[in-house]
Amino acid sequence: MGLGRVKPYGPDRFSSDLKDDVAALWHWYDAAGSHLVTHEDGARLRAGGVPILMYRGRWKRAVQACERRGIDPSMLADRVEASARLRAGDGPAAGGDIAPFLDLLVGSFAEALARLKGHRGSWQRRAAADFAHGLVLTQYLLAAPAFAERGVSLFCRSELDQAGLTVRAMASREMPTAYRALAWKQSIRARDSLASARSLIVEMDLRERLYAKWVWHSALERLHALEKQDFDVWASKPTLGPIARTRVRIQSIFGRTAFRSA
Repeated sequence: MGLGRVKPYGPDRFSSDLKDDVAALWHWYDAAGSHLVTHEDGARLRAGGVPILMYRGRWKRAVQACERRGIDPSMLADRVEASARLRAGDGPAAGGDIAPFLDLLVGSFAEALARLKGHRGSWQRRAAADFAHGLVLTQYLLAAPAFAERGVSLFCRSELDQAGLTVRAMASREMPTAYRALAWKQSIRARDSLASARSLIVEMDLRERLYAKWVWHSALERLHALEKQDFDVWASKPTLGPIARTRVRIQSIFGRTAFRSA
């Protein structure tokens, strides 16, 4: 199901001695979001087996990377399990399940990459996971109809039921009436998750901090743009214009990691 790579931990952000192993992990991340993921493969990986339908070569290289770097390989299975659940329409059941589910989907992966960047404290890894949560929730809100067409939703089922909204209804050509309130609530979750990343960003060295702040402020600007158009991504997908992009650059260099005002 393709929720994209979690910045700011792409392969190009690591030293040359780590790049091959980080690339192997990202290749698995991509594979584990593909149409090939199944519950069966998730269960096999949890039991210490190898995948049947998925890319075995990518799995082997990712496991070897984990072994070389002292990373718990269970995060590789986490990604498969969460992706398979999303494809089956078995996402978070209630609001309290969203964060644990996102940990499986992206959080444990972000923690492992943060560890490779030298962020070894438990609070640093938690902040990295929260950063990933906020970015993925933002990405989802920007493309909710497209995800709905594939049967994918990051809204919890209890809130969908309460609003009388279905994933199929979100795949329509117009924004469903009940969608706006759900999207607003999800945007608050995204902002809260991004807020948790501030303590990690200030601990980064200058080069990494500038890049992380660019990613961070870009996400906040996109959330702001979504709110300005009442989350109606059916009418148009918000983009950052020249003024907003300039504001992000300036904030990334000179601004503090504080939330922009509306």
